[in-house]
Amino acid sequence: MEKLCRLKPLHSGLSPAVLRDLQWAEISEAVYCQCWRTLLTELKPGHRAMLYNAMQEALHRDTRNTTLQLNCLLPFVPLRELMQTMSAEIISRSISVYRDIDWSPHQTQFLFSKIHEFLNITSKSVRDLGHIAGGMSCDFLKLWTNDTDFVELLQFVSELPGGTRPALRKCIIEELRRQPKLDLNILSSAFSATLPVTMIERLSNTSLRAILDHVQAQFADFLRLPHYKQTNLAEKALTELVKHPK
Repeated sequence: MEKLCRLKPLHSGLSPAVLRDLQWAEISEAVYCQCWRTLLTELKPGHRAMLYNAMQEALHRDTRNTTLQLNCLLPFVPLRELMQTMSAEIISRSISVYRDIDWSPHQTQFLFSKIHEFLNITSKSVRDLGHIAGGMSCDFLKLWTNDTDFVELLQFVSELPGGTRPALRKCIIEELRRQPKLDLNILSSAFSATLPVTMIERLSNTSLRAILDHVQAQFADFLRLPHYKQTNLAEKALTELVKHPK
């Protein structure tokens, strides 16, 4: 496991056999939590399930680490198992813990829908859900398009850690097209980098520079963009360098 955490650039190429045969010298929240968060975003669902099973076996050999299971392993729990064990009451009662966990997109959708059934969520109270708010549906978002806090809601969603799941991002962009007077500059640089080229053209120079800083710091996000968006941002980066050479 120690070697696996050091081989971060190679995680996407791991074979199932490697994950099944992992050896665990020690289970340590401080050492492995950050590594596991990386694995959560980089591994395919089937591989994540294998890693989860391997970690569960290791935890059963070391029953002292109950907080580890809560804080680090929950995002790896298969969705079906989560649906069988999580009720709206349980989620609501532990929201102060669950709000900061790096759930997968499918998990956030499930958790948000369960909470929405149990509680009356408003455009303001949705912020109390933390990461789980990323699971809101397009229909929920559209409920607040005419609300005075809608801009703040968009800003909050765009800044959620881990990025915005594709369906919700598409919904937000549709609303931005429907309401062209909304200020695009309130969106996070990570979200703005995924905007249509025509919308990027409407951004301020400050927002554009923030996008360029973001893709430089998180180059993997840049590589995931369609080629035409990569080209557009590269051209803007060159223009910015000409204007402000370092």
